[in-house]
Amino acid sequence: LSTRLTPYVPFYHTWDDHDYGGNNADRTSQWKNEATQAFKEYYSLPDLPNPQGGLWYSFRYAQAEIFMLDLRSQRDPDGDPDNADKSMLDGANIPNGQKDWLKSALLASTARWKFIVSSSVWNPASKTTDSWAIYRTEQTELAKFIRANNLTGVIVLSGDLHSGGAIDSGVYSYFPELSVPTTNIEQINCTGDICGLWSEGVIYNVDPSGYGVVRVEHDAATGVDRVILQAKAQDGTLRLQYTVSLP
Repeated sequence: LSTRLTPYVPFYHTWDDHDYGGNNADRTSQWKNEATQAFKEYYSLPDLPNPQGGLWYSFRYAQAEIFMLDLRSQRDPDGDPDNADKSMLDGANIPNGQKDWLKSALLASTARWKFIVSSSVWNPASKTTDSWAIYRTEQTELAKFIRANNLTGVIVLSGDLHSGGAIDSGVYSYFPELSVPTTNIEQINCTGDICGLWSEGVIYNVDPSGYGVVRVEHDAATGVDRVILQAKAQDGTLRLQYTVSLP
């Protein structure tokens, strides 16, 4: 796959627990420094806002800006009590931390569409382990910040559900969310057998292998901008689709 695609399309990388260390690993992992070094050596990355802090960054293409989050190296342990001190973005409370960067970068963005890439499931009505569902205080803070500042075109692209794909319009997930189908896991149920509630559906009890597609379009005749979110099977069959429009 890499030899077929790499010469023709750019790749932007992030990690999750099994790239970073053990299952559900967090900032207390004993392999944190070694994992960070290995990732930087083997994966190309753009300039990082805080190279000593973690792997978060953003990049822009036309009217889409993508915010790649690092949800492992700064994450407080899942089992900590959910309160204002518990953070998935900046548990160590470091200078120039990830949460402050994300807020500032979203505010400064002039892109029509702002895609937040979350390796953990964002939808709090979905899986209840190793996800934003157990970081609700911080999640609510971010959602209120985005709404209070009238930031439009925010869409979440997430992983780690271990499903054949899921899409929410924002009914359960604050903002539209595409949970990307797994590519290399054979289980037919979601993690912990909990798929949760997704307004546009969730795929399970089948071979989950697949991929996600995000199409950004502009209709010159009407002036409408739209994003089409798709979850597809590995053979290209469309499983789920949802369209987000902005006037």
